[in-house]
Amino acid sequence: MDRILGEKIISHKLFVKKIYIKGMVDMINLFKKKSSIWILAVLVVIVFVGVFVIVNGKNPDDKTNKVSANANTSGNTVSNTGSLSNQSTTTNNTNKTVNTNSSPTSQDATPPQQSKPIQQPAEQPTPPKTAVQPPISSASQKYVSNNLGFSITFPASWKNKYSVVEDNNGLTVYFKPVSHPVAGAGLLFRIVKKTPNLDEGMLDTINGAKRYFTAKGTTFVIGSSTDVNFPENNPEFGTYRQLSSESASVINTIENTK
Repeated sequence: MDRILGEKIISHKLFVKKIYIKGMVDMINLFKKKSSIWILAVLVVIVFVGVFVIVNGKNPDDKTNKVSANANTSGNTVSNTGSLSNQSTTTNNTNKTVNTNSSPTSQDATPPQQSKPIQQPAEQPTPPKTAVQPPISSASQKYVSNNLGFSITFPASWKNKYSVVEDNNGLTVYFKPVSHPVAGAGLLFRIVKKTPNLDEGMLDTINGAKRYFTAKGTTFVIGSSTDVNFPENNPEFGTYRQLSSESASVINTIENTK
């Protein structure tokens, strides 16, 4: 059984080889036939091209002449174009020259002078007004305190219009109304010793007058009431205001006694 099977297999292989070899031979023959056809086609094309060249061939000198004529024509065209370009450039330059000559020059023309704005003088700042104190007249009255060690001079216009109250701590000057006295009112200024217990905030600084001075080794503080110390409805209120405005000039007359 195995032998028969082996013989069949061998027979089958031989059959396959034969078919393969036959196929290869057929392919070679077919290729040879196609190669012959292609060779023939190439020969036909060559013959056709050769006949075309012989029949339609022309004198090469004619071609050379045509090329020369075309070259001359191209050169003339280029020359004419160059001439036109030069003419156009010359014309443009001429037009520029004419325009330059015809336009007014900025150097020759005199520009209009611009009027300068009138400068206003700068406003000077107004200095702050200081209270102008009237000078003490020659008929003034000098108050001397030997106890405190200083003197103070009152103007003649204050005569009979003030009173001085002195103690060991200083002195106080009051306004003295003529016909309408007010008890405890009319304070003009006060001069008191500077002590640790003194509340200087209760004494308002008088504009234009010194605040401190020293006499007999003791420092004194000068000030007035922090409010208006006289009734405004009093008929002599105007006199009180007048003396109040002159208090600074009186205070500045304080001198140490010898």
